[in-house]
Amino acid sequence: MVLSKTPNEFSSSGGSVVWEEAKDTQIRREHERIERKRKERERDATGLIDEDNPADEHVDETTLRRTLQTHLSKNPMQGLFPTYPRFRTSGVPQELQNIECLTKEGPLRISQILGEGAASITCKAESNNGKAYAVKILHPALSICADAKEFSQILDRFIDEGERGKKLAHRNIVNVLELGHTARLTKNYMRGNATFVGRACVVMEMAQGKSLIEVLGSRKFSTGRRLNILRLVASGINYLHINNIYHRDIKPHNVIVSSLGRKVILCDLGVCKWPKKPEGLDATTTTDQLTTWKYMPPEAEMDAKDYDDKSDIWSFGVTMAEVLKGQKIHRVVFLHEPTLDQTLASLDNTEIIDAIKSMVSFNPEERPSITEVERILHHSGNPRISG
Repeated sequence: MVLSKTPNEFSSSGGSVVWEEAKDTQIRREHERIERKRKERERDATGLIDEDNPADEHVDETTLRRTLQTHLSKNPMQGLFPTYPRFRTSGVPQELQNIECLTKEGPLRISQILGEGAASITCKAESNNGKAYAVKILHPALSICADAKEFSQILDRFIDEGERGKKLAHRNIVNVLELGHTARLTKNYMRGNATFVGRACVVMEMAQGKSLIEVLGSRKFSTGRRLNILRLVASGINYLHINNIYHRDIKPHNVIVSSLGRKVILCDLGVCKWPKKPEGLDATTTTDQLTTWKYMPPEAEMDAKDYDDKSDIWSFGVTMAEVLKGQKIHRVVFLHEPTLDQTLASLDNTEIIDAIKSMVSFNPEERPSITEVERILHHSGNPRISG
């Protein structure tokens, strides 16, 4: 079921009634998606490795290719990025053991996988003097399941992330240092390394701490400290919006916070919407669909090209609710106002509750600016704690 009107057409032709109808459609689609996922789990017919099973080990390129082909043959409509086997984050898989990143800082040796997304893998890499960096490398599955044109577009966006990211300077935005490339460490490299050799990599400052998703339920962070963490995230988002940059993947997973919550970094600029796209880079590439579903604003699902600053506000509103509640919240909650009221009631802060509700308004025009959100968080938190 696809909505036939764009957000602009909705706002100009139907007012609140049309928006309510669109909201009902979204809720219905979400329930259909949940039911579809349930049936898929029951069938378990894809034959893919379960990424949540600790018994699953890393896989070589042959296994990766075989499972991808099997999955794509059974699910041809699921697009470029199916659920393929994941690398384990403990230790370094064979495919990366003999790869180094060549940079202006010197060669960097990969020592740990920090995270993995649909299009890239983020690793910890160390220089010869032991200094640690975060390095992002395109996922090897892309070279298998993407055709030449699609891969070229994704690579262009990846390089664009590095080149434009270097020009950003804000204490709450990840510090991109440079673009490098990968190479073999020795001639006797292990099977599967060819997937990584000669690839561009984005070298970033290593942010010390954990992602917000890892500390959601921690009692160490009081409500006041959580509000200040969110205020610092808002400050980083505000910096991006001032420069006409839209993050498009704001979520607790992409926020790194130090042990005391004083240092807060918004990471992953890989799907940002930058001003004045480079010539030849299609604004509707597959990467535009990589915004995480749970945090995706309704209008982005209708038409990814309509993503703007108010779309980031929706994602940040969902993030705020989860951080302050200290738990994950299902997407349906934000599409059904009575359920949202019940979920947020325990926050016991009327100003914050009203802010979150306005941030996840189905109509983008009703959402506040990030400047207003930052002001509310500053007023509600402890301004003495800085980032």
